[in-house]
Amino acid sequence: MRLEQSAQYFIDTYEQFSKLTVREILDYWWRKIENEYRTNIKIKANADKFVSKIRSLGVKTAIASVTDTPLIKIAMDKQNMLSQFDYITCTREVGYNKKQPNIYIACAEKLGFDICDCAVFEDSLYAAKTARNANFYTIGVYDKYTSGDLDEFRAICDRVIFSW
Repeated sequence: MRLEQSAQYFIDTYEQFSKLTVREILDYWWRKIENEYRTNIKIKANADKFVSKIRSLGVKTAIASVTDTPLIKIAMDKQNMLSQFDYITCTREVGYNKKQPNIYIACAEKLGFDICDCAVFEDSLYAAKTARNANFYTIGVYDKYTSGDLDEFRAICDRVIFSW
């Protein structure tokens, strides 16, 4: 369900939302989410050092996320990392979720690389499967959110890392 559909559901289902418009609900939710990204969302430990190191070696970098690009940019700017990325995009911009490889392909194309010359770091099992099935070199980023999937990550990914 997309956010617009969720907002309409709230209007249709809950009396306290019945006098609001979809736009008013979406604006409210966006402000709350944006505030979270400005104040509480943090990058994974040592990811900044890793990105800085590979950038110093001349490696091009991109972010391919399900999170909307403005929110990614807020989070990266807060961590002083925004300039470390050559390209940032989200599934909404490419028009496909991460069950299709379009977002990874868009990043490769934007950076000027063939798929075989790219590595995808992915902390989501289903998205790692997508990247691997599209022949990207895939590195699973294992953390507390993927803890139940370690064996599958190892089976799917070319490599699995536990920290940056």
